[in-house]
This record gives sequence, C-alpha cells and structure tokens, in this order.
Amino acid sequence: MDPKREMIKMAAMMFEKHGYHKCSIQDIVEPLGITKGSFYYYFKSKEELLYYIHDDMISYLLEKTDNLLQQKANSEQKLYGIIKNLLDTIHHFKSNVFVFYQEMRYLSPENFQMVKKKRDTYNEMILTMLLEGMEAGTIRKDLDPKIVMLGLFGTINWAYQWYLPEGRLDVDTIVDIFYKMLKDGIIVKS
Repeated sequence: MDPKREMIKMAAMMFEKHGYHKCSIQDIVEPLGITKGSFYYYFKSKEELLYYIHDDMISYLLEKTDNLLQQKANSEQKLYGIIKNLLDTIHHFKSNVFVFYQEMRYLSPENFQMVKKKRDTYNEMILTMLLEGMEAGTIRKDLDPKIVMLGLFGTINWAYQWYLPEGRLDVDTIVDIFYKMLKDGIIVKS
C-alpha cells in the first residue's frame, strides 16, 4: 500500500466524520499504524493534505469527463455519461466529496485557487457540451445553459449527503433514475 494514498483516504474519512479542525494529525496516522514523522515525510501540513483530498477527487472527475467528451457520442449519451461520472465520483470518493463541499473554506488561498481552476475547467467542459447540444438541436435552446448546468450539478451533487454504497439502490440504478428525470421530467405527459 502507498502510505501517502492511505493517509489521504484516512484523512478524508476523519474530516468527514469529525470536521477538519477537530482532527489532529495523530487522529489520521494512528489508525494506519504510522507515525507523525511519516506524515511529515509526505505532507508539509494538514492543510496540504486537505488540498490533496480535493485534488484527488476533482482530478478523477476531470479525467473521466474529458475521456467521455472525446468520444463520438450524442448529447443524450454525453448527458448520461456526465451523470454517471458525477455519481461514480461520489461512490468512489464519498468522503472526499463531502470534504470538498464542507471543508473547502480551510484551504489556503493558493491551494483554493488551484482547486478552483480545476472546478472552472470542469464547469467549462459541461457548459461546452450543453452548448454543442443546443447548437445541434438535441438540447433545448429555450433554457439558459448555465442554469441548466447548475441545476444538473445541484440535482446530482447533493447525493453526497444521502448516498450509501450499501443502500437500497446501487449507483447505476440511481444514475438511470437521474438520467430519466433530467431527460424526460417527472410529469406524465397526457
């Protein structure tokens, strides 16, 4: 096992459970059976570790989304892929996503800007996908694309608050529900 990766994973779980400020470095290393010295070999500070928690999650999402958008796919397939990527990220990085939204304010200005740059890149990717769909006539043109993007994120990203990997529905079933809801709405058309 990679000690650095293990510390990032443990810190994400501890920050989710107790909050960034309530966790000490000892709280992170003790369950892993390593020393504070090992921590400082890999990280300059607890705040740098917080940055890596954010960076791991957003980098994973960016890579998956870039791969998706490079494929020859129509807007419906891309929308489905975007939903799947977001929910897969929550599934694989649930603690990181929680920390991403709840503890971001504790990042240093420099680290915040690096994370923000990646978030902005992701937002631009999604906005471009929506605009291309509108241009192609496969996504409604009467809706503001930025509001559509924010609505998509608001609907899906909140799952970090309630999604449980061992829950009643698996992630693929939830992806299908979100996709159908966003694509077709929830009102039965008569």
